[in-house]
Amino acid sequence: MHSLVLLAAVSAAFGVPLDEPKKFTDYRLISAEAITAECFRAAEELEGRGIVDLWSHGAPEKGTILFSVAPENYDEVKSTFARFGTKLNILERDLQKLIEKDQIGSTYSAYASDRPFSFNQFETYEQIVASLNYYNKSNLLPVINVFSIGQTVEKREIYGVRISNSTANKSVIFIECGIHAREWASTSTCLFIIDRLIRFPKVHKALLDKYEFHIVPSSNPDGYVYTHTSNRLWRKNRSRQARGCFGVDLNRNFRAGPHCGVGTSQDSCSDIFCGTAPFSEPETAALERYISKLHSRIDYYVSLHSFGLMWMFPYSHTHDKCPDHADLLRRAKIGVDHIANNFGSKYVYGPIATTIYDVTGSSIDWAYMTQNITKSFVLELQPGLDFQWGGRGFLLDKSRIIPTGLETLGGLKAMWLS
Repeated sequence: MHSLVLLAAVSAAFGVPLDEPKKFTDYRLISAEAITAECFRAAEELEGRGIVDLWSHGAPEKGTILFSVAPENYDEVKSTFARFGTKLNILERDLQKLIEKDQIGSTYSAYASDRPFSFNQFETYEQIVASLNYYNKSNLLPVINVFSIGQTVEKREIYGVRISNSTANKSVIFIECGIHAREWASTSTCLFIIDRLIRFPKVHKALLDKYEFHIVPSSNPDGYVYTHTSNRLWRKNRSRQARGCFGVDLNRNFRAGPHCGVGTSQDSCSDIFCGTAPFSEPETAALERYISKLHSRIDYYVSLHSFGLMWMFPYSHTHDKCPDHADLLRRAKIGVDHIANNFGSKYVYGPIATTIYDVTGSSIDWAYMTQNITKSFVLELQPGLDFQWGGRGFLLDKSRIIPTGLETLGGLKAMWLS
């Protein structure tokens, strides 16, 4: 792929008008512990009225939820949770300061540089594209091919990269990242994996001898750009919906289980809006087309999210155990144990529905159920729910980009080579 093609793709969406950046001055970030099902329903009702922004969607198995609240709504939130005897812990009193902290020392520019990925900051979409072009031209491995699986609503290319140490036909590991725009740790970890496989092939020789990698680091480019320009906490894509609302939760838009089933919303303004139909969005439709052509070669489908330290597998839409439950549990344990023993982070693991919450229309259930990719996993990366590791929820501290990448790749590699 030539540089001019990539640069043209970067500029294709420049005609999209930008919203004024949303400020989160004096917004509190709060954890609520030991909540009941009734209390969680009350929290959902508050979100439906725009009083809180839930950072955890679905009744949590661990009884802890995270949410943000504007200063003018705090008293109502406090009194609502008090009715259920629920303790609120204020983790941050000014989210805007936490968001701005990330910008200190970051070298964001309107012009992307021809260079490797930087892991001292969260890269912009434009820089990701330029850096992919850098690797594409590097000749560091026999196979480094940058490709596009399609375009977004705003006509940005959805790029991926194919990586192999030979032209031999191998089984494929497919990694999907950044499907939720605000989960920057997902995208940065994908970039870290790409960089390490290409620049340190001898370290990862056993892995590269066995597998060919297809990695899409930003599956939701429009949303990701929007988190950099307008709203750091935006989750969905940027398609125009009813009632003047924008966006579909792309991880509720795959054909897996009944459309708009449990763990979704038919409200077009909701953060978990499932869309008008499965694959209604160009981003999910692009993933569907690409995977459908490749599925017979894919040994592992991995979706990276953040946050919470969870290593999960199907099903997400039902509490029934999938046919491969025992094998998937065994493989997940290998990854989790490797991270615990080598990095100290404690992941929980198990089926999505019983480990975190019910979700209908997820990419992992779709890959498993319709593409027969039995080894399908989704990871919720750093930071953990103990909030002790550098960062809060979606706002991972940039100093933790490399440690997160190291432990994630380490755990995945242990599982892949098992």
